[in-house]
Amino acid sequence: MGATTWSYPDPAVSTEELLRIVAALRQGFREAYSAYLTKTETFSRHPEIGAKWPQDGYFLPSVEVFMAELDHRSSPQTLSAVLVEAVPRGPSGGETPERNRGVFEP
Repeated sequence: MGATTWSYPDPAVSTEELLRIVAALRQGFREAYSAYLTKTETFSRHPEIGAKWPQDGYFLPSVEVFMAELDHRSSPQTLSAVLVEAVPRGPSGGETPERNRGVFEP
């Protein structure tokens, strides 16, 4: 993780760029999981792919089920982080107009 943040080419990203990065990351998760499901077709015993998870038996969630769970687990935290940065707070809890809104520092 550190290498990613240390090698980012700019000292900060705009809100628009941050959203593009998050969208690209989510697309990467989708593609990687989809590739894994394709790989399971080469297994001598194929897991059932659908709505169930490995904890329920020899199952794997479909791409849609996997992404829905990812949304459920990560979206609130992502949105909270974006909102906190979009409206910076000063020591007293009030907004700090001197900071650039919508600029995120890695």
